[in-house]
Amino acid sequence: MLAGPPPLPLAASAAPLPQASGPEELVEACLKAMARTPAERYVNASALASDIGAWLDGARRRERALEVIEEARRKGPEAAALRTQAAALRERARAMLNEVLPWDDEAVKAPAWSQEDSADALDQAAELREIEAEGLLRAALTHAPELAEAHVELAERYRREHREAEQRRDGRAARRAEVRMRAHVWALPDGHPDRGRHTDYLEGDGHLTLVTDPPGARVQLHRYETRNRRLVPVFERSLGQTPLERARMPMGSYLVVLEHPDRRPVRYPVHLGRNEHHDGHRPGSDWPHPIYLPRPDELGADDVYVPAGWSRCGDAHSTEALPVRRVWLDGVVLRRFPVTNREYMVFLDDLVDLGLELEVLRFAPRERAGTIERRGAMIYGRHDDGSFFLRPDADGVLWGPDWPVMLVDWECAAAYARWEAARTGQAWRLPGELEWEKAARGADARAYPWGERIDPSWCCIRDSHMGRQLPSVVDSYPVDESPYGVRGMAGNVRDWCMEVFDKDGPPRIDAVVQRPTLEDAPDLSPEALRVTRGAGWFNQPRHALAALRGSYTPQYRLHNLGFRLARSFPE
Repeated sequence: MLAGPPPLPLAASAAPLPQASGPEELVEACLKAMARTPAERYVNASALASDIGAWLDGARRRERALEVIEEARRKGPEAAALRTQAAALRERARAMLNEVLPWDDEAVKAPAWSQEDSADALDQAAELREIEAEGLLRAALTHAPELAEAHVELAERYRREHREAEQRRDGRAARRAEVRMRAHVWALPDGHPDRGRHTDYLEGDGHLTLVTDPPGARVQLHRYETRNRRLVPVFERSLGQTPLERARMPMGSYLVVLEHPDRRPVRYPVHLGRNEHHDGHRPGSDWPHPIYLPRPDELGADDVYVPAGWSRCGDAHSTEALPVRRVWLDGVVLRRFPVTNREYMVFLDDLVDLGLELEVLRFAPRERAGTIERRGAMIYGRHDDGSFFLRPDADGVLWGPDWPVMLVDWECAAAYARWEAARTGQAWRLPGELEWEKAARGADARAYPWGERIDPSWCCIRDSHMGRQLPSVVDSYPVDESPYGVRGMAGNVRDWCMEVFDKDGPPRIDAVVQRPTLEDAPDLSPEALRVTRGAGWFNQPRHALAALRGSYTPQYRLHNLGFRLARSFPE
């Protein structure tokens, strides 16, 4: 001590300048005990022993906390294995139930139900393991409140909960998980690698890549904001011209409008999930799929173009919807409005002019018959020359010419589509059900064409009328418009779709939904139910959910069931 300061405790002898190493608290205690100035040293040995004892107590607490964390970590793989087993049992049960009919006796369904019950039990066991793991991690923090390892595990746990809640569209659970996650992220020391990683996740920024055919389209960005309970696109900024590569944007729902001097403007809804890169890659391709921009003569005045791309469909909370999934749909054009009485009478009159009286009688709108062998009464009246006009129906209601046509079955709708295809030279057909759902919901899987809430003044449903419930003119409810511009997808009439009803939905290969054609849908037997989408003028608000699907035999006629046209584009 008289010759100079003592060597640093636990010095690293190989370092060019010796540095103290070892537990920080012990190093500080040693340095204080060996301080050259008496005033800077411990007052007595008891004070030194107190600091050493405190360090030992903390070390023991940390050691115990690490043991608890290790015990919690073992619960994770156990829970994951149980979840995997439960998913396999549910898939097996689903396959078994697909083989039985709804009216089959419960004894036929019991083996599948047993599989589902076993899956529920496994999920409950997995949930118990997860709750135990969380409790252990919290217990570790009671031993060592600043222990980074515990905060890392809890932050990761609440991040998983947050991600799953967002996927379920459960905003309340997502907010709760986010608050808990932030608390543990902020508890991590500055410079900890997980702190930056989780902070980026919580900010949620994503990237947008867009390629168009032809290139050089101006990219106008509108962000969807909630106004009066509806999602409204609000112009934000121009992103320049295509091709656009990895433009950084906050997560959220957007409407991109693509403008090219030689082409039609194209509405392209985009949903950027948390940290998502929207690159437009079609399955099986390593390059962004170019968004085709139609020439002015390729679309009619009431043609609405829905570009190719990914779509979120289904609803996890409804048995009347498909399971939630992400699929790729090729480009399609839909007519803005359903087919009206005015348009349908032109079709029938043309059949009259061609002398096709049997077809005229078959395809005319009719009341539902009392028996299978009989035809119901025709809704339209006929002039002496056989042409059609509107007259009061059996209830004394005079149908409007611009009301959607109703009381037509699937065969009527398919016949009209073939007639329109022959008349225009374009391959018109009925929409596929997922084409219909994408056209209604855009890219963000919203509940209704305009957003997440519903009001009867926004679409033609049961509670939209002060007096007698009736259909409306097809352009009467401007709020009932999808992100692409298709009208009347939540009310007025339901739409026949192309496909035969299947519990699992339309066929798809590697997430690509196969384009439907009339030639692929010849089976008109009573068992071959056809899909319907949308709600009608006397339906309740819940029926207006865009994910819901119905089904009827192809010969079925209903007072709120009509149709609209679609065609593949580009063909």
